[in-house]
Amino acid sequence: MFEVTAAKIAATRRSLARMQGQDKGVVSLSFFSDEEVQVLRETALRQEFRRAQTEIKHKNRSVFQDFDVCFPAPSIDAFEVMAEQLEATLFAASQSLPHPPFCEPFQLNDFAIQNYPSWRKRYWYSS
Repeated sequence: MFEVTAAKIAATRRSLARMQGQDKGVVSLSFFSDEEVQVLRETALRQEFRRAQTEIKHKNRSVFQDFDVCFPAPSIDAFEVMAEQLEATLFAASQSLPHPPFCEPFQLNDFAIQNYPSWRKRYWYSS
């Protein structure tokens, strides 16, 4: 689980190449297995969350937020292994590109977990 595989490196390489291309489109790929997602979800739900700031203002614009956040998320268990997998895969995938976005191996400094309310719980109407 959370292994760096040739398939993940290849998919990540294609995504990085697309982001460097002229269209610079949105990139989405299936990176984590269902089992990895489940382990990440279980680890996330064991963390402590706080309510995110309801409104963020910047340059006369407002963004409204409706979620709980754990920040910084602890670098433990599945999170630590997942971060190592991402770091290694991104670096390996970038090395065969004409203009590698990562010149040397790197480490993710921190990350957050966001927990959003269920749509069904919030918007379920009974007749």
